Amino acid sequence: MPNSPPRSTEEWITIQVAIALDAEEAPETVAKRLGVPLPQVKRIQQLMGPQSEGEVLQADSSRKQGGVRLQEGERALLIAQVAEGRSLKTVAETAGVNPNTLRLWCRKSGVEPLREVSQLSRREAEEIRELLESGELPQDVSHAYRLSTEAVEELREPLHRQLEPGVLACLLELMKEAPKASTTHFQQELLGLGMEASAEAIESYRRRLKRLGRL
Repeated sequence: MPNSPPRSTEEWITIQVAIALDAEEAPETVAKRLGVPLPQVKRIQQLMGPQSEGEVLQADSSRKQGGVRLQEGERALLIAQVAEGRSLKTVAETAGVNPNTLRLWCRKSGVEPLREVSQLSRREAEEIRELLESGELPQDVSHAYRLSTEAVEELREPLHRQLEPGVLACLLELMKEAPKASTTHFQQELLGLGMEASAEAIESYRRRLKRLGRL
């Protein structure tokens, strides 16, 4: 949620309506609860378009090419997506807006975008992966590290799943033979067999095997 109300009352109302509609609250209920005319709520719902299916507003391609600026209500919907934890980069790309422009709109509205994976240090990324792999709730991790929804989803995918089955099979045998060997040792062994794997993927697989009681 924003740290402070947007400067524009209309923008603030639009954000609140958009958030309520995105939570699948009926337009009539939203209008009554927020004191907003039902026609206005329905106009915002139309602007949201595919958001009812969890997608962000997509600007018309002709408007992108023509450089037409988004209306205030449309900007508010994009800001609301960022305020709810979506990746600023993803929202901007989907809407055809320059990320720096969307960042400026967010700042004017008191919304601080959450962090992307690219903004994390290697140590932080590894720490977060370990927490997620150990069963920590994604929302708790997101809150603790101020991560966007997309960043959490990306980090939830264990790196060892990117490895080929043959590489995983070899690693399993190597780790059973020398469970305390260094990551570098396993990388060298794999290279000798014409295979390769990143240190992060190897450690991810080692953690997985330990949790399964296979090491």
